[in-house]
Amino acid sequence: TNITIGKHVHIDSNCSLGHDAIIGDFCRLNPNVTISGNVIVGNQAYLGASATVLQGIHIGAHATIGAGAVVTHDIPESAIAIGIPAKVIKYK
Repeated sequence: TNITIGKHVHIDSNCSLGHDAIIGDFCRLNPNVTISGNVIVGNQAYLGASATVLQGIHIGAHATIGAGAVVTHDIPESAIAIGIPAKVIKYK
């Protein structure tokens, strides 16, 4: 309930969006992405296949989350994060 999806968002097969999630414009959610409740995904963010974002997390604009990553804390704008738990490895 209360999910907000921006313009030109691509949500691929088997994705799950939790309550009160906000997905910004031009985002890409690859297959099997799981977004928990109260998550904000900034504009033009890219989430790789089977990535999981835990409740209440903010993914910054232009961020890239690697396939299979588990995001347990906020990810800054333009960052690339991978792993379990997801760690920022680079800023674009």
